[in-house]
Amino acid sequence: NVANTMSSSHREGRATSDDEDDCYYFGYGSNLHEEDWIRWRTSHDFSPVSGLEKVSVGFALGYRLSFHYYSRVRQGGAANIVPWEDDPLLHVPPQQEQGGEANSRCTCDIESDTCYCNTASGDESTRGYAVGGVLYRVEDCETWAALDAKEGHPFVYHRVRVPVSLPNGKRVRALTYVVTCDRRTREHHPPTDEYYGLVESGFHAHGLPTRHLVHAQKCSAARIPRALGLGSIISHCFVYGTLMSGQTRHAAFKDCTSSVSFVGRAVYKGGILLNMGGDYPALMPHNDDHGDNASVHGEVYSVDATHMSATLLCLDLIEGYDSTCYQDSLYHRTVVPVHLEEEHGGTESGQVRVVWAWAYMFNPAMMSDYDQDHVSVIPTGKWRDVCE
Repeated sequence: NVANTMSSSHREGRATSDDEDDCYYFGYGSNLHEEDWIRWRTSHDFSPVSGLEKVSVGFALGYRLSFHYYSRVRQGGAANIVPWEDDPLLHVPPQQEQGGEANSRCTCDIESDTCYCNTASGDESTRGYAVGGVLYRVEDCETWAALDAKEGHPFVYHRVRVPVSLPNGKRVRALTYVVTCDRRTREHHPPTDEYYGLVESGFHAHGLPTRHLVHAQKCSAARIPRALGLGSIISHCFVYGTLMSGQTRHAAFKDCTSSVSFVGRAVYKGGILLNMGGDYPALMPHNDDHGDNASVHGEVYSVDATHMSATLLCLDLIEGYDSTCYQDSLYHRTVVPVHLEEEHGGTESGQVRVVWAWAYMFNPAMMSDYDQDHVSVIPTGKWRDVCE
């Protein structure tokens, strides 16, 4: 029964669309390294347990990773995430452009945690920017107290909510810690090898991409080229239906940008494919009823990072996704891990190559608009098996 499939898929997991639960914490730095986190708790008289239950990997939307805070404890730069337009490393103040003395700090709105760094980014869109991390459920008050103490809340880092997109298409507004405005500088502070290793190890442990971490570490110029900020852009798209080559809307996809390149055929192993009446398919997260073999086949394309925001704007319009009306969107845009097929460079040193890519998942709330008798699961997960 497709209706049962949809409702059970929608219920899967603890996080629901646009959920704002104070139990949710998004980690993106050294706290991803469980042993280091437990070691810190133990050495600071907290219970020697994690207290963090992993819900899912996820991506903080519209943010980039930066090392513009110097930690005396770490003896080097410490990670921070900021909205693209608020990162002091990416904006050169007018005084500096004119040969004058640069301001050393941003002007900040403390309540909204927004920093205005002399030059705004104008109409620069944050589409495509995302920082990987892990969504946790905090198990008790002691763990929140330990997190506050470790992050120096509210004087060094403080709590804010960020939109986190999960691979199953759901979105959560989770609490995380960002550096306070008066602790941010316009300088890049390289992290120590020890600290960087902790963060990198945490990313590897959770199967997260490290591209944006590498870019943030290398961001060392006094005047930061704007291109360096592109390291936090997810620059791949996974399409599985009418946007694929030879399909009805592939030309519309190609018209979105001149910089799109075919990477290869790929498989998303976390979902099922629905035939929405013969005209187009819908990707949905699988549940236990579908077993471990549920998968969706499609194609991966890369887009030049400088064109990604415009490309996603175009695709959002095609797919009926509006971030300001998330609940009423026909599809939800999220970031998913896809496995490239072997003939398309899908192996590296004997390992399956995983690419993190933007994909559009059907919004379960819209299923009531469809005639259930004309909606069915595509067992093979291949749209071409239906339309050709």
